Amino acid sequence: MITKEDNYFLTIIKSGSLSKAAEVLYISQPSLSKHIKHLEARLGVHLFNHDTKPLQINAAGEVYHQDLLETMRKEAQLLKNLQEANSYKRGSLHVGTPSFLGQYLLPKILPQFYAAYPNVTIHLQESGGTVLQSAVAAGDLDIAFVHIPITQANVGQITLSQSHILIAVPSQEPASSAQEKRHDVRIRPMDPRMLPDLLYCMPTPDQMLGKSAQRLFANLDIVPQVLIQSRNVLTSMNLVIAMGRGAVFVPSYIIPQLTSFFRDNLVFYRLDSPELEWDFSVLYNKNKVLSIFAQHLISVAKRTEWEFPA
Repeated sequence: MITKEDNYFLTIIKSGSLSKAAEVLYISQPSLSKHIKHLEARLGVHLFNHDTKPLQINAAGEVYHQDLLETMRKEAQLLKNLQEANSYKRGSLHVGTPSFLGQYLLPKILPQFYAAYPNVTIHLQESGGTVLQSAVAAGDLDIAFVHIPITQANVGQITLSQSHILIAVPSQEPASSAQEKRHDVRIRPMDPRMLPDLLYCMPTPDQMLGKSAQRLFANLDIVPQVLIQSRNVLTSMNLVIAMGRGAVFVPSYIIPQLTSFFRDNLVFYRLDSPELEWDFSVLYNKNKVLSIFAQHLISVAKRTEWEFPA
């Protein structure tokens, strides 16, 4: 909290001199000097070059000045958050998520969020994890849900769960009758020795999915046979089904969203490999005060049971 002496200090900076600040504050100049000396004694440093006239702020004073300005900004934001929470005022929340993850994520958490804050508008950005992390770091997004390691110092991470990347190939065991089509998802263990013989519809290198696949191949010293590169997992799955061959890297969280067409025509393999495991996390900017809306959405996400096929 900003103290009375902090306010005196800020007034001196704004006024440009001790005498002008004293006039603004309606106190005597000697009294103002006494308060500043008390503040410096409490902090254990000089905030001004006292041998100069007019009084000039020093390096320590500038650090303290910037810290006070940031504290005031955070206090103002906190007060705004509390007022909004108390009055249910209309507000907004900027949230990011990859498109496929959003299909699984948003229906699970937004109904609970809107039950608490029905008048809040959510602005959704659907982009890749790297783009979303940069948007959080820049302050353009309040929070983002991603599968991505943190690379920016001012971005914090809360891990919600862990999921896997599966490898899908066309089924060679079509159901012989409609009765046999149960539309279940078949997930089987994969022998790594199968990998070199597969023809891959690869994610693009800038996607986290693509980076995970490339790390897998590099660690196993495999040069993959690539049919095509695509940013869209559904496009790749449709292609391998139409061709009757090929393999696709698939995030496990999209499995519940797949239609019976994909469930009937693909077999999903799980390879126990660290490269094909990733954390499902929410990102936030560590230098910003999270709004009451962002805090509530994170709380909802933390309470939600995330079940990813494995």
